[in-house]
Amino acid sequence: MTTDLLALAKERRSTQDWESKRLGRHDVLVEHGVVGVFVYLFRDDRVLVAKANRGYREDVVEAMLDAVVDLMDDELGDVVHARPIDVPGFALDRAVLLGPGETGFWEKRDAELAKCGLQVVPAYRGEVADGEPAKRFRWAFMGKGLALREGHWDRDPIPRALVTRTEGPKRGVVVPKATDMTMSAETLLDNFAKGLPVGIEILARDVRDRELRVRRDWDRFVGALVDGQSEFEVSVLVDHMWESLGPLFHGEDTGAATLVTDPDVSAPMLMVRVNNRHRSDTGMSPVLLDEALRWVRGLEPVDGYFLTFVGRSKGTVQMMWQARGPNRPELWLEAPYPEKRELHGRFATVEEAERMVTILAVEDRVAVGELGDLKIDTW
Repeated sequence: MTTDLLALAKERRSTQDWESKRLGRHDVLVEHGVVGVFVYLFRDDRVLVAKANRGYREDVVEAMLDAVVDLMDDELGDVVHARPIDVPGFALDRAVLLGPGETGFWEKRDAELAKCGLQVVPAYRGEVADGEPAKRFRWAFMGKGLALREGHWDRDPIPRALVTRTEGPKRGVVVPKATDMTMSAETLLDNFAKGLPVGIEILARDVRDRELRVRRDWDRFVGALVDGQSEFEVSVLVDHMWESLGPLFHGEDTGAATLVTDPDVSAPMLMVRVNNRHRSDTGMSPVLLDEALRWVRGLEPVDGYFLTFVGRSKGTVQMMWQARGPNRPELWLEAPYPEKRELHGRFATVEEAERMVTILAVEDRVAVGELGDLKIDTW
């Protein structure tokens, strides 16, 4: 152990609670601080730190040290070195070694320590790529990408995706925030993708550098997965994206993913335009049936508030609350027939509106005529 390094490591630390311990085959110095636990391993002219603000476990420290200790004397460069670990009951399965000048920890302490200080961080195989630039890892992992705390050892894994392109609208309900951005793969596939308009394309990469190239085609995303020199067809229901493709971003082999879901199965969905106190849409956005019905039930009975739903074959059902004098607003429900220049409609209950929207989504037909007693207007 280098005494000067030990003195430097302790310098300007607020706590005096230090303990020498042996973890497995490693003699370490443990600092119990106000904000967490810091474990230091000194070796010749280098010092390695592991810090935990939450969920500290000695068996995790031991596993990480076992995984990376043989790399401490190497020329580590400006890349990360991810090594597998397997600790029972611990969700993270990689020990990520950051070399001198790349830690973000020692650089804040002392110039001399910055030259010889290393850090090991627990991560998940879907969060880091071995050999990737340390700067990119820090930005994706601890920065604005996943915004994880490297000291939170009790967290759940969050597989990441690098979104290289989204051809989305510049403004509106769904606004792609940027290109070449890192985000949670589950957020991308399970939330963000559901709101993308028909025809919009996503290009995203996982940590193994496989590229997913898919475009919204009504209730599916279709396209390809590029894995090295191989290209595979992708056709997945919009509400099964994470379930089907999630294994890719969990770092599994391509064969673990479901790239094509049953072509005879469809997800009931519609396009919707909303006008209420929160939204006044100029365009339409996709919604699955459950969300469409929530819009119908949640539309406040205020004069002029309306919803327009369009099905796959362009059939339309629309509704608007209308106030006539002092009476409570009533829900006007209608279907336009542009080829006839006619509107067929009548006042309806919310339950009747729900049924019309359900038929439009599931059967792709306009069933307003089945309500009977319709008023027909022309234009």
